[in-house]
Formats: sequence, C-alpha cells, structure tokens
Amino acid sequence: MASNLSYGVGGILRNPTKFVSIVTFSYALLLGLAVVVIGFKIPIAKLPVQLVWKKLIRYALVLGLVLLILTPIAYGTVLDLQGYTWPRYSPTNIPQQYGELNNWLTTNPGDYKVMWIPAGGAYDWKQNVITAFPDLLSSKPTVPFNNIYPSLLGSTNDTGKALAFMGVKYVVYHGDSINYLNDEILQGLQRQRDLSMVESLNGTVVVNNDSGATLPIGTSGTLFGQSPFNLSDLTLKRQFENNLTMAYRIPQSVIDPDPSGTFHDWFGILIHGFPAGTVDFTNRIFSATVNHQQLINNTSGFASFLVDASLTNYPGTSIDLYANYYDSEYKPLTPLYFVDRLNLVPNEVINRYIIFENKDFLGAVFPQKPNVINNGNVTDLVNSNASTIPLSANITGFEQASSVELRVSIQASSPFVLVLTEPYDRLWRAYIGNSEVKPTPIYGLVNGFLVNQTGALNIRIYYTLQNYLYLGIGVSAASLSFFLAIVLIRRRNRIEVPTSPKVLLAVPSPAQRSNLPKTSCLTERKQA
Repeated sequence: MASNLSYGVGGILRNPTKFVSIVTFSYALLLGLAVVVIGFKIPIAKLPVQLVWKKLIRYALVLGLVLLILTPIAYGTVLDLQGYTWPRYSPTNIPQQYGELNNWLTTNPGDYKVMWIPAGGAYDWKQNVITAFPDLLSSKPTVPFNNIYPSLLGSTNDTGKALAFMGVKYVVYHGDSINYLNDEILQGLQRQRDLSMVESLNGTVVVNNDSGATLPIGTSGTLFGQSPFNLSDLTLKRQFENNLTMAYRIPQSVIDPDPSGTFHDWFGILIHGFPAGTVDFTNRIFSATVNHQQLINNTSGFASFLVDASLTNYPGTSIDLYANYYDSEYKPLTPLYFVDRLNLVPNEVINRYIIFENKDFLGAVFPQKPNVINNGNVTDLVNSNASTIPLSANITGFEQASSVELRVSIQASSPFVLVLTEPYDRLWRAYIGNSEVKPTPIYGLVNGFLVNQTGALNIRIYYTLQNYLYLGIGVSAASLSFFLAIVLIRRRNRIEVPTSPKVLLAVPSPAQRSNLPKTSCLTERKQA
C-alpha cells in the first residue's frame, strides 16, 4: 500500500508505534476537556452550603478527577523507569579502543564508508541493548552490517565486491558483543580474499564477580540438595565450545513408572546454565542434551554434554548449572536439580578490535559496464568472476559539493553505468549537459545511471528531495512573515475609542410609609 502513495507518505505505515504520540495527544486533549465539562455539570448550586464551600467542592472534584487520570500514568511511568530506562541509560564508560579506532579512520582521509561489525545489542561492558552502536559514534559514514551478515559472510570469500558497491573501504570488527557470535564473525572476515588487516587493538574488561550470589532456594520447580548429578570439574573456558562430563544416577521416581526398572533410550538428561543466583529461562545462557554416555549399570553412569554457547564475552565470573530428566517428548520427569556453580576462566574478558581494508574499493562513484543493470541481486555479483573495473571509462575528477550533490568528470569511449554508492532512491538524478538520467537499482543495493554519451563528460548528481526541503522552508518563512505582517498592520490601524467621564445623578427616593402605631406619634408631639 505504501508503494502506491506519494513519496514518503507511506513511511509511517511501516511502524504502528508512530501513531502513539498522535493518539496520546488526542486523549490528553479529550481528558482535559472532559474534566472541565464534568466540573461544570456537577450541580453544586443545589447543595445547602455556603458559596465559598461550593467553590471548594467544585475544585476538589476537578482535582480528584485529574489525580484519578494521572495516578496510573505516573505509577506506570515510574515502574518503566525503574525496570527499563534507568538501567539502560545509566552512565557507562565506552572503551577507549573505540576512540583510537575513530582516530585511525580520521587520519585516513577520503570519500568512503565504514562498516562496524557487529552493531547494536548488548556488550560485555554494557549488558543492556544499545541501539545503532557503534554506528552513531563513527567518525565516518557507516553501512549496516546486516547487508553482509550472516548470509554473504558465511557463504562466500568475495564479500569485498559487495562492499565496494556499498562504498565501504574499511570493515571494523569489535569482539565485545554479547548477542553475536564474535568468533564466527572474525573467522568469516579473516577468510575473505579481498579483506586485509591493517590495524589491531586489544582491550581488557573486568567482569562482574558474581561467585557469591545467593542461590534462589524455594523457586518453583527447582530442588536444592540431594542432586543425582555430580561434577568433578567446576570450570568453564571462555570459548565457543566446552565439554562437560558428570556422573549421574537415576532417581527412583523416574525408574518406578517403567516395569523393567532400567534407564532406556527414551529417557534423557537436559542441562541448563543460568546467571549465578537466578533460574530465569528468558535469560538462560545455554542448554544441552547428552552427547556421549557411559553406563556403569542400569541406573548410573557418566554423561558428556557439548556446550556450544559462546562464553567469550559473558559479563560474569560464574554460571549456575541445573539438570533434569525428561522423556522422549521432552516432558520433564523431575524438577530442576541444582548441580553446582561453575567458574569461568579466565576471570576477565580480552576483546579484539581489528580494522580490515577492502582491496576492491573503487570510490564513492565509479563506472561499470552496462550489463550490471541486468543482474538481480548481490549474490550474482559475488558469484561472478567478472572484474569490477571497466576498461571503457575512467574518472578524471571528483568533487563532493555537499551531502546531496556530487560532481564527476569522466573520460568514456563507450556507454557505461555510473554507480553511486548510496542506498537506492528514485529521487537521485544525474545531469549531463541538458539531459537528465533517472537511477536504476544495481544489485538491489545502490543507484546506477546509464550514460550513453562518450568523450569528456561532466556529470552532476543531485538528490532532488532537497528541493522539497527548500520549498518547505520557503513556505514556512512566507507564512510566518504573512502572519507577522497582519499583526503589525492591525496594531497600527487600531482605532482607540475615547471614553467620557463618569456622571453621577442624584435620584430622589420615594417616601416610605411608616409602620409605627399612631399612638406613638401623638405621644411624641405632646412631649415636644
């Protein structure tokens, strides 16, 4: 539906939360008017009290309605601040390596973009999700890393070709993420033939010492003490894979339902790793089933588990291990037994920060052969053996006039496609003399302008949406000037009406009949 509307109008339909502010404003206005109306509709005048008390009652009722509306809003806001906002927006020191990486990029001038990988999520120095970090901190324009991860990075060794069409010259890896598999990402980057390491830094993060966290004894579905499991090694290495081996014995409660009283293949053991002091499945660190089993007898033996969770950046020193028996349908047969508290080694996190240079980088704009228009997506690019450097056109001059305008000089001997490494937008235009060229999507990523002229060409690339901005500023300025002019004219032409002095008139009051008895009047005359 959004594609059939005018440019930009359908953007609000992508996210329903954009309507929240409008709805909130509407309800706030209606509630305010409702309070006023209700206040005047209350029949205060019929109450048998004095006028002062009537006004006080009216004000008290209005104030009560306001508090009735604001109390749940304020209470919900405080709960949200305590549980979400304050922990996430508490002051945190960003590792100094980010500043060093940005300084390195600043000292390497040029018109290029950077890809920080990964971006967003939580970090071992900030356990709450940080949106769009470190892209917003970058000293150079950035490209989202999900353009190559996980699909391209895990399926090809020629990711640099795709990065070239995005205008990316440097890929900055930082291994401090909690939400992403840092080791897997680094291995994928090191495997690329067109990426070479040009800078490397290390940083150490002191993690939270939670080895003394209190066990959550009494939690529903758990059992502490008399565990049928026993670990001989209580350490886990900060790496992607760990092998845990523990002795087990099958409780009688699991054996009794089976007539043979043995441990059959349809029984199993499931282990769970939780942050020290918690049993919260929404924050479970890892889980694993039996990888190898060695029987001693029908009811005891040894079981090995392959823990394939990345613990490299886990922000604590300890993990609580629980285990339970389950049946063939993964239905729990026992409570969660607390097995033991595991210690992570080493007790600090060492993060790697690496800058890779893309050897396929061609610039912010570059010419290509006309057949690039026929390719559907970026997979066609990385799977082809064709060179990205055309032989028929060369850039002889480039100027970034502004963020919305570029000027390019090209010497061409045959038609070509000029690629602009900005996300595809149909409002980009290329002007060659008096002709205008509209963009075509290249590999579904960026803009391409088909140029049929040859020889020495001067091409101006411009983002025409900027004209709408200028138009809006002009209309706003004209409207403001118009209303100011009206106010000034009305103030200047206002006619002051003279007022006459007040005149006091003496009005004789009519005679009033006396209500005194006649006898009293005669008595007064005699006395006189």
